[in-house]
Amino acid sequence: MGGQYNFVAISNELPDSHSILMMKSYHISHGKKSSNIVWSHEQITIPRHLRDIVITEYGIAALKGKSDEDVIKSLIEISDSEFQSELV
Repeated sequence: MGGQYNFVAISNELPDSHSILMMKSYHISHGKKSSNIVWSHEQITIPRHLRDIVITEYGIAALKGKSDEDVIKSLIEISDSEFQSELV
């Protein structure tokens, strides 16, 4: 684990602040394109109560205070269109 958790946790404690995490919506490994937006990952470091803003090349998802269902919808909207139906 790096400093990502600390960055997000500190932002949550400061008044009028936001944590903004930027990422590419996909990656290419061994010639295969895969989504970076996934529902299960073995190394999740940000708990639900600290999620805030995620940005990809397809847009911005404001997640703070949203239900799991609304978070999923928001993340699908900023995923690569090639993977949206699979994520749904």
